[in-house]
Amino acid sequence: MISKIQKVKLSSHLDLHLIKSDKFKTDLISVYIKRPLREFEVSQNALLMKLLRRSTKKYPTFKELAIKLEELYGLVVVSESSKMGDFNVLSMEAQVPNSKLLGNDDIFDEAVKLIFELLFNPDVKNSKFNEEYFNKEVENLISDIENLIHDKIGYTFYRILENMCSDEVYRLNEDGYIEDFKKITPESLYEHYLNIINSSHIDICVVGDIEFDKVVDSVKKNFNVDIKECVDYPVDLQKRIPKEVKQIYEKDNTSQSQLILGYRNGVRYGDKLHAASALLGDILGGGAVSRLFVNLREEQGLCYRVFSKVSNFKDIMVVMASIDAKNKDKVVELIEEEIQKIIQGDLTELEIDRIKKQRISGIDSSTDYQSTISNYFYTKLLIGQEFNIEATKQKYLSVTKEEIVEAAKLLKLDTVYFLSGEVSDEHK
Repeated sequence: MISKIQKVKLSSHLDLHLIKSDKFKTDLISVYIKRPLREFEVSQNALLMKLLRRSTKKYPTFKELAIKLEELYGLVVVSESSKMGDFNVLSMEAQVPNSKLLGNDDIFDEAVKLIFELLFNPDVKNSKFNEEYFNKEVENLISDIENLIHDKIGYTFYRILENMCSDEVYRLNEDGYIEDFKKITPESLYEHYLNIINSSHIDICVVGDIEFDKVVDSVKKNFNVDIKECVDYPVDLQKRIPKEVKQIYEKDNTSQSQLILGYRNGVRYGDKLHAASALLGDILGGGAVSRLFVNLREEQGLCYRVFSKVSNFKDIMVVMASIDAKNKDKVVELIEEEIQKIIQGDLTELEIDRIKKQRISGIDSSTDYQSTISNYFYTKLLIGQEFNIEATKQKYLSVTKEEIVEAAKLLKLDTVYFLSGEVSDEHK
């Protein structure tokens, strides 16, 4: 249970957010560095967040850092570069045992010191990053991107966004691009790093059974950052209406084909119909009781897997299905039919109530994890909305049938992407 939330402004572009909950025996410290999503820096950001967690000036070898982590009761540090709408968010988090349970008041202080060390005192000599670690992380990232084709869901999702959003920064892959990694050097990455830490808004979020005064004192003492001037954060608010449906076909050497339909819905996080749009996505393909799962997979056996996903940040909904290539046209037809049924009001209160309960259950279970709470809080922060679990649940519970129908009417098919496991006659 979350009992208290407080914001403390540490400097002009550094904010501390405290979320108290007695549900956990650990404290989670998360640092979010907000960047605009930009083509010329997305690969550098992905590489940077892999590299920063490997070593620091104080702990220059992986072994020395590992020993320090073990001293902090096996502290685990996670860092990543994520795409959140038109933002590229660089994050680092560490979970540490609650000091009250250990009887050790220094443990939280030490964890904050280490995160600061990792982010702001990297292993740099002669104005360049450690070459050995740099080369290894470049190698790892290139390997991950080359292997993306083996993750069929991830690959098809990446490809449809690349085509749907061809004139938007949202098309960019937060994991970066192979051709960019081959151009980045230890020197150029360090130069980019200096720009990042001197021109980005930073939020620190601490979740746990914490004493606010102690946390504030610890962060003020150990997290000495002063960003004088922030980069601009442009957000593309244009709502796009597709003039025609793009048809994208690719071939693969597996027997199972991947089909994904990308829709524009004109709805973004915080819009009046956002909750209705999310429930619409659940009704269509949100689990084992959804229409597409029951009708296409269970009753007609046309899909191995089918689900829908509504973007939190963009006006996009996708429906994804794993199918036999010969069933592609039939599956597209049936997906469109289900949407038309909802537009025509073929929707019972029983079905809506069942989906609402499923959604509320998902929200409740998300509060079982500190990382989910922290990320959800930060998502709300990005879009300028208050973090309130009960208010969010009420928003979904108050959605009407008419609003779901209205959300369905907004759906416009933008792109059909098909990764064919075998070439059908019509596409030879």
